[in-house]
Amino acid sequence: EHFTLADIFLSHTLMWAQLCGLPADDKLTRYVENCQRREAFSKALERNNRTA
Repeated sequence: EHFTLADIFLSHTLMWAQLCGLPADDKLTRYVENCQRREAFSKALERNNRTA
């Protein structure tokens, strides 16, 4: 299983959807949680927040 930029984009979009109150099934919730645990995900968010 490979973690790619697409995973970061998708999980970030799903996070926004959840924050907006859209329901997510258990598999999508676990997917987002697993992505958030990745070091690359944290680094991408940090980099994004610095440029925002």
